[in-house]
Parts: sequence; structure tokens; C-alpha cells
Amino acid sequence: MIKIKNYTNKQKKLRMFLSSLILTTSIITLSSCSNNAANNSSNTTTANTISSTGQPDTNTTSSTTSGSESNSSNETNSAENKTYKIGDNLIQNDVSIVVNKVRQDSSVQSSSDGNKVIFVEITITNNSAADLPINAETNFALYDMDEVSCNSLFIETKGIVDGVINPGNKVTGEIAYEVNKEAKEADLEVNTISNGKVDYIHLNFD
Repeated sequence: MIKIKNYTNKQKKLRMFLSSLILTTSIITLSSCSNNAANNSSNTTTANTISSTGQPDTNTTSSTTSGSESNSSNETNSAENKTYKIGDNLIQNDVSIVVNKVRQDSSVQSSSDGNKVIFVEITITNNSAADLPINAETNFALYDMDEVSCNSLFIETKGIVDGVINPGNKVTGEIAYEVNKEAKEADLEVNTISNGKVDYIHLNFD
């Protein structure tokens, strides 16, 4: 025998109320999720809009600044490392240095059969208001193309590059160096001022 379960009116109303409550809760939950998703999308769009139209992009600004500093640094280094040539007027503060020429004298014996002697003629002009002490050993140095220092020689030259140059005066003299007999060029390092600035004059000779 099959028993049929009968519900009273009160029970039926209770079941209908519970079903309605569950359905309402589900609708509210779905609505809340939809609103959250919409809000997130709106926030993302707003952030992107501000980044592209209002506030500066931090990463881009940093990269641009770094690039500008790098370019400025490269330009400064390029200016500091400029190499002059024979006849150029090199200025260090108020001091003018010009290499007029480089000569060789086959009658002058070098200390080694594999070397030769060259004479570098330099004119230094003191345009400052103070005396300028000059020393061929400390203010000048010669390097071959392998960046090896060449020896200066204490021999007779046409004029000397030593002593004190008074304001407004100039001096012309030679410095003798011993270089490899096969050498045809070298770089003269010049540092006539106390702040350590160094420049180079490229020398060509046969």
C-alpha cells in the first residue's frame, strides 16, 4: 500500500515562504557579484584614463630622466676628452697652449738603437692675472699609440719650457722625447692648471 503524505495548509505556506526566501537570496547574491565586477571594471578604466591623460607615468618619467642624464654625461665626457692637433689653440682656464711643430734631428743620439728623438715646440701664453709656473716634466707627458709613456730627455733644445710666465707674457720652447724609431704619431698630455683638467694634443711626425 502506498502512503500519500498530505500537507496541511500551514505546512504548504511555510514551504512556499522558504522557497521564495531562497530565490530572493540567490537574486541578491547574483546582483551583488555583478555590481562588484562592474565597479572593478570602472576603477580599471578610470585608472588607465588618469594615467594616460592626467598623471605622469612614473616609469616613463624615470626612464626619460635617466636618458637625459646619460646624454648629458656623454656630452660632458666628450668635451673633456677632446683631442687637439698641431696648431690648435688649447685653452686651460686663462692659459693658451699651442704645439707649433714637431721636428727630428738625426744627429742626436738616442739611448737605444731602436729609438729616435723628437722635439716638440710649444708656445704657452699666460692670459691670467697671476704668475704661471711651468715645468716640462710635471705639466707635459708624451704617450705612444700603445699608451706607453715616452721618456723626456735633458738635452739641448731651441728654447725651454720651464720657469714662471708673468701675466700677459708668453714663452716658446721645446721638449725632447725619445720614441720608437718606427713611431709616426703620439699624444702629448697637457695639464697646466691645478684643478687636474687634462687635455691631449695629437702629434704626427715622420
